[in-house]
Amino acid sequence: MKKTNYNISLLDVPEVLPFKISSADGGGAQGEEKADKELFRFISELEKEFSEELYYIGWDKIGGKFYRRFLFEEEGFLEVSMTPPCAIVAHFHDKNRAHLFARALKDAVLKTVGENILTEMLVEDINITKGDEGGLTQYKLSELREIRTF
Repeated sequence: MKKTNYNISLLDVPEVLPFKISSADGGGAQGEEKADKELFRFISELEKEFSEELYYIGWDKIGGKFYRRFLFEEEGFLEVSMTPPCAIVAHFHDKNRAHLFARALKDAVLKTVGENILTEMLVEDINITKGDEGGLTQYKLSELREIRTF
């Protein structure tokens, strides 16, 4: 049985999210610890906006890039890439939950970062895709990071 998957993605091209891990911010364990604190503060705001708890299930460092993963209390999961440009990708089977989450994500970003032209551009670019319609993947993120380093 195959279910439809809805992906909600946000790519922080303007680099305004406070939880990025980069060598410019000092890197190392201290930079990672600071970024984690900011990420969990953001996740707390996201939980309030979405009215659902998220459960941290672990982290990965793949090819020098940092990822944190969370499960939703009811259904779905969330991946956060903390290496610039940061990315947030949520996965759901229910279309309505996907749309509710997209709205909650927008509100959480605006409350965390504050309203300005860069955050407005960022939240307007939140995408909802169905199945494999071109959602944000680790491969695409790697390509974007390669372009960013030029």
